[in-house]
Parts: sequence; C-alpha cells; structure tokens
Amino acid sequence: MKANMQNGDTILHFLNDCHSRKEFNAFYELCYRSTIGYLHFLRNKGYQLPLALATDRNPVVDLSLDILGSFLRSAKNKPFYLIFDYFHQIGITDFQNAEPDELYEKFTPLLFRFIRQDLSKLKNETDPQIANLKHRVNDILKSDNYTVVSSNSGRIKRVMLSKNIHCNRAELPIIPYEETLKIVEESYLKSNNRVEWCKNIFETLDKTPKYQNIFIKHELISAIIAVNMKYVEVENIKPVFTHDAESEILLRKAERTIREVLPWFRIDVLEKYIGKGRLTPEYAANFERAIQLYLRDFVFSPPTDLLPVYFREVMPPEEHRRYLKKYKYIFETAIQKAEEEFLRRLKNPTIVRNSSY
Repeated sequence: MKANMQNGDTILHFLNDCHSRKEFNAFYELCYRSTIGYLHFLRNKGYQLPLALATDRNPVVDLSLDILGSFLRSAKNKPFYLIFDYFHQIGITDFQNAEPDELYEKFTPLLFRFIRQDLSKLKNETDPQIANLKHRVNDILKSDNYTVVSSNSGRIKRVMLSKNIHCNRAELPIIPYEETLKIVEESYLKSNNRVEWCKNIFETLDKTPKYQNIFIKHELISAIIAVNMKYVEVENIKPVFTHDAESEILLRKAERTIREVLPWFRIDVLEKYIGKGRLTPEYAANFERAIQLYLRDFVFSPPTDLLPVYFREVMPPEEHRRYLKKYKYIFETAIQKAEEEFLRRLKNPTIVRNSSY
C-alpha cells in the first residue's frame, strides 16, 4: 500500500509538471521498473518476447527502452499525449486535486495494455534496418569522441562530446525531445554518412547555448530512428527485407553468412597482408571489425557509408591521414573481397549491391 502511494505521488507530480526533468526522471523510473517487471511476468507465462539477437545489455532491458520510447512519445504542443489523453478520457482532468492511489490504479492498466499492444506490433514488424541503425549509432557513440555517463540509478544514460566532459553547462536545462528531433533532422539533411550525422548533431547542440550540451541517450537514438524512417519513406528507398516469413528466413541466413565470412576473411585475406608485412595483427583485427560493420550496413541498412568512414571508425586517429598513401588499396580491396564472398555464400539474387562508393 505504501509503495502504491509513493508511485501515485510520482504520477501526480509528473502530471502537474511534466516538463520538470526531476519529475520526468522519477516517472520514467517508475515506468521502467513496471515495464521490466511486466515483461518478465509475460516471459514466465510462456509469452515469446521479440528480443534482439545481439545486444550489449540484457535484451529485456533493450526491449523495455524501445517500448517506453513509444509510450512516452510527444507531438507538437502535446507532450506525452498518450498519458494525458487517457486520463482525460476516463474523466481525470484536475490533477492538482487527484488522489495518488486512484492515479496509480488507473495508470497501471494503461501501461500494461500498451506493452501488450506494442509487443504484438514489434513481433509483426521486426525491422532489421532499425536494429542495425541502433547498433551502428551505439558503436559510433563508443568512440573516443563521445562520453556516456549514467545517472545515479543507472537507468538513464547521457552522452556528450568528450571535449565537453568538464564544461557541459550543467546549470542549464537538458534539451527537450522535440528540440532534439529538430537538431537530428537538420543534421541529417547536411550529412553524407552516419558518422558525420552524429558529429553534426553534437556540434549543433554545442552551438545552442540555452541547453546543456548533453543528450539523454535513449531520446537521441529514438530521434535518429524517427528521422531515418521519415526520409527512407520520403526517398522511397526499399529495404532489403520485407516483413514476411520468407524474408525472416533470408534475414537469419544473412546473419549466419556474415558470421561465416569473418573467419574466412581473417584467414584468407588478412593473414596474407600480415605475412607480407602490410598490416600488423592489431590493425588486421581492426579491419575485420570494419568488414563486420560494412556487411551489416550492406544487408540491413543500405546504402553503406563511404569506405573511408569505416576505416576511420576502427583505426586510431594517427592513421587516418595515412589512408590514401598506405591503406586505401588494401582496405578497399579487402572490403570488395568480403562482399563478393558474402554474396557467393548467400547465393540469393534478392540481395543486391546498394553501396555509396
């Protein structure tokens, strides 16, 4: 009963001041705990959750963040409209005088029903392109250019340019999601690849003096996915896979083929370069990582980035300026061989070359 009262107070404070970062964080924490708990409940009951095949974290955590990203979405001048519209529909509009117990009692069915609906949608619309985009953005944010820090609870991660770690304008508010979305879209329109897109996003925020130069990580990734989906539709870029049983089989085959190509690539391509003294074992491992990134983009998120982008992602900064003179031929030849071997093993005409180099 005491816990319900505390949860009800959290909801009450959020409804009365949803723009307060403090109240939002407390409400988000409540939603997160409830979502994790309900997903484990469903799993224990035998429900098949649409969990990611590969993730750096517990896949239930990633699934929870995806669900909450949808549940807590906002529209122009309508923050968190799913929640506010729901309470208005059931006749609770005076949040100042609402009873915390009643708010919690009414809120829980809303959240659990949304979770079930979103799970159904996710199971029917699993999108390998979105999964790969999230994976790539997370990879980019792991580079030395960015620093990710966790809140005290560890649930909410924030990300900033590493150069700003000691000057993040902490006295200012954190940028709202709607403003994040604008920056992400503006940056997309002036970028040529994903690495440049992320760079432009953070540089634009750095030049926006009314906010901290830091993003809430899950809000940033949600905005990147939203903008990417918008322009994929606008430009009529067809995904490699559609959402049917045949495509699911092809998807799994492509995943398996990428895993098979990497050992072949290590032995048949990279070891020859090492033997000739053209690559060190350390840099050969970096090349292997670049091939993995390239093939995942090639299959799940075309078009691929320019080839030097993959080189810069995996190689130390001091080697970047030597790309044209020392690495261009062997790096681009290696990628061409890996792509050809991948297609040969896949033996499927529906995978077509869709590259930007």
